[in-house]
Formats: sequence, structure tokens, C-alpha cells
Amino acid sequence: MKKAAVAFALFGLISGASLSFQSCNKIKDEIAKQIDPFNFSSQSVTYTVPILTNTSEQSASETVNININELVKENAGIDISIDNVTGIKVKSITMNIENADTENNWTNFDFVKATVQTATGSSHGKSPISWTKNIPDDAAQAFMPQVLQPADGINLKDYFVGDGENVTYTINVKARRATTKALTVNAVVEYEISFN
Repeated sequence: MKKAAVAFALFGLISGASLSFQSCNKIKDEIAKQIDPFNFSSQSVTYTVPILTNTSEQSASETVNININELVKENAGIDISIDNVTGIKVKSITMNIENADTENNWTNFDFVKATVQTATGSSHGKSPISWTKNIPDDAAQAFMPQVLQPADGINLKDYFVGDGENVTYTINVKARRATTKALTVNAVVEYEISFN
């Protein structure tokens, strides 16, 4: 009889702990639904684009680490994690050529393409996500920042784990005219994180 009573007490204790844990998760989910989406810019990424010959195409890649859990805690002000996130989307990619001059600038390129891939996305067989911007052969574009604003709203949540994700950013450019020096391109990627 004592064994039955002890077993019943243990079952009650485990059941209560399980219900309490589930209740905490439900409370976090409800709180997360009240948080407005926020934007964050990853650390800027700098690429070196080698000298281009006429009509050649070049790419350059850099990898950075993004910790979504810490970003959520910092911006939401409460202890929730990627488990409470429903969406991670690229809002914009802003690129500048840091060493542009009259002979080497954005008008040397037909287009610029930016690609995002993560270690998690790659390991789960997900395709890299890319956006392209055609660049007019117009002097007004020569030194202007090139801003890609994805309109597709692709949700990248499945590309991330919460405690630190290696994200590889790649740019591709195709020459309209040859360049005479390597160009340093800085890119800032802005994301939106949403909870409901």
C-alpha cells in the first residue's frame, strides 16, 4: 500500500511540474504576441571585389554570427527566445562602395545580387535566398548607396537557431565596364523579427 501511495504522489508531482512548465510556455507565447515586430541591423559586412574585365562577373562572401535569442531579449526586454519568434525577414540590404571614384563606381556594374545562407539552412537542404538590383548606367547612381528591399517577404526563421547562427552573405556583380582597381563594398543587412 505504501508503494502505491508513493507512486501516486510521485505521479502527482511529475504531472504538476509538467502542467506548470506548459503553463509557463503558454504565458510566454501570450506575452510574445503582444510584442511589436522590431528591426535590427546585423554588423556590417565588408567585401573586396577584385578588378573586373569587361562583362566579367565576380562574387565575394563573408560570414558573421547572429544570436537571435540575445537580440530578442535586448529588444523585447523579457526573457523569451527564438521559440517565440514567428518570423525573421530581410527588410533591406544597403551597399556602399567605400573607395569609389569617377572611373570605378556603381555604374561599372550591370547589376548587384545579394545572397543570404545560414549554416542551419544549408544543413537542412534549404536553398540560399537571393535578391538582384539592376543598376542604370546613370551618373546619378555612381556614388549612391544601392538598396535592395526584398518585397517577397520570405520567412527565414527555419534558417536560424537561437543561440548563435553563422550567416554567410554573398554579393555578385557583373561588369558593364572594366574596373581599374579592387573595390571595397560595405553592406548592412536589416532584418525584421516578429512574434505574432
